[in-house]
Amino acid sequence: MPVVLDTDHLSILQWREQPACDRLLARLAKLAPDDIATTIVSFHEQVQGWMAYLNRTIQSRRAAPPKCQPTQAKSTR
Repeated sequence: MPVVLDTDHLSILQWREQPACDRLLARLAKLAPDDIATTIVSFHEQVQGWMAYLNRTIQSRRAAPPKCQPTQAKSTR
C-alpha cells in the first residue's frame, strides 16, 4: 500500500527527532521503496523553510557589528 510522507514526516526524518524518527523509519522499512512518496507541496514547504533559515542567517550577519581591528599607534614626532 503506497504511503505519502507529508512535511511533518520529512522534518522528523531530517532532524532525526526521537523517538518519532525511529518509529517512522521502522514503519517505512516494512514498505517497498516504490511505495514511499511525498508531494510537491511538502518539497515546497521544505525549500521555504531552508530559505527562511538562510535569510535569517544573512540578516543576522548584516546586523552584527564589524569585527574590531587593532589600530596602529600613531607616531608622535
